[in-house]
Amino acid sequence: MKKALSLILAALLAASLCACGNNAAESTSSPEPTATAEAIATPTAVPTPTAEPTPEPVADYKIGDSIETDNFKMTFDSFDIVSEYVYSLSGSTCRSTADDGCKFLLLKGHFENNSAKTISTSALALSCIVNNTYEFNMESSGSALDLNFESSGIFSIDPLFDSDYGLYVQVSDKLAEQFETATFTVKYHEDMSNITYTTDSDGNWISDADEGFSVTVGNATSDAVENSTETASAKPTVQSLDIGDTVTTDDYEMTLVSVGFSYDVLPSDTSGYYRHFPADSGKVYINVVADVKNTMKRDITLSELYSCTGIYDGDYTYSGFTAVDDGDGSFLEFNSDVAAVPLATCKVHSLIECPAEVDESDKPVTVQFKIGSEKYEYKLR
Repeated sequence: MKKALSLILAALLAASLCACGNNAAESTSSPEPTATAEAIATPTAVPTPTAEPTPEPVADYKIGDSIETDNFKMTFDSFDIVSEYVYSLSGSTCRSTADDGCKFLLLKGHFENNSAKTISTSALALSCIVNNTYEFNMESSGSALDLNFESSGIFSIDPLFDSDYGLYVQVSDKLAEQFETATFTVKYHEDMSNITYTTDSDGNWISDADEGFSVTVGNATSDAVENSTETASAKPTVQSLDIGDTVTTDDYEMTLVSVGFSYDVLPSDTSGYYRHFPADSGKVYINVVADVKNTMKRDITLSELYSCTGIYDGDYTYSGFTAVDDGDGSFLEFNSDVAAVPLATCKVHSLIECPAEVDESDKPVTVQFKIGSEKYEYKLR
């Protein structure tokens, strides 16, 4: 009896152990809880904000530099503070005089229109900052900020023509006395179309130009002095020119005949009716005479000849205009006039009007020539 009972208990215990083993196997093969699967999922990436593009910096130039684009080339040759800006236009002497108590900050150079369209000053947005503080633009009242094309027309220059220019701004005498630096900025459209303006909430004028450059003059900082010195060393040497010397370019041969003062410039033929250039009261001409032979295979016009500038006492600069003695008692004086046909020689007068004091004193006087891309100097006294 006891033995039978023991066998029954053993059978029940074995059955119980088998049931526990099956349950354990089922538990082991069960998937991980859903919460655990979500915890190891890859998080969604957050887009990185795109930064605004940094605008291209405006290129900055110095005296002696030049800029060339697809449409034009512009050199930066000299800077001065003057009471009067004098230049020639179509054979006449033009003057812009600063208001009482004011001076002009005058940047001068040469401009070449290499495009197929006329470039006008309205296609250029001009501004100037003096001493890094005082800002002037074309709309500033009384600033007289302007650009003149000296030999081709004040307000425009035709395709494939070139001209000296003057870029100037009027400032008070006090600011001129405190002058340290001036940064002239020129902006334009790539296609040289006219600039349009809008105003911001503060009333400031804003142009729609998309290109531009600036020219900084002055020596207020050591950096500017160093840059000025480097530029000066890189500038071409001014060559000496004497009476009888000949300068040859790709277009013509120029031989200097005479340089002197004249109160009345006469043509070579005065036997009948003739035209002449009497100086205004209190003025005198520096009369620079040269023979110019046209070596091109086409006519050469007055606008294509060299330019002259008179310098008195090393500081006072006077511009001149060009006239050609036609041999019949008159002068050609318009830029479009034919100075000489191919292989012919003409007599060119460069007339530089200045105060009679320049003739009457014993202070030094020099004449500077810009012939082609070179500069020359003749010492008159």
